[in-house]
Amino acid sequence: MNSGELKRAKRAVRRRVLAARDALSADELADAGAAVAERFLAVPEVMSARTVLAFASFGSELPTDALIARLCDAGVTVGLPRIVGEQIEARTFRPGDATTETSFGAREPAAGILIDPATIDVI
Repeated sequence: MNSGELKRAKRAVRRRVLAARDALSADELADAGAAVAERFLAVPEVMSARTVLAFASFGSELPTDALIARLCDAGVTVGLPRIVGEQIEARTFRPGDATTETSFGAREPAAGILIDPATIDVI
């Protein structure tokens, strides 16, 4: 397989996976999100982390709000990415904090404290 064929094959797989994800009902997404959160929180390195960089889900992505809340409740500092110019920085985030919407629909912290990338334990 040459590089052009590989790129086409990857695009086709991505389209199929996104179509399958888009076809999930709200209940199926919630259940899948809860299952992923449970598995993620069971990883010892996650719950021993001081700082975790997560993302705010949008569209048909698995929901991350409950996972972020559970991390915060456990005393973990949670950061979300924020686009600044052509760079991405991590900013602290807690449920209820204000967010802004990016040009492609993702939510990012409207404020928050800048997180030094060297202090992030888990992404």
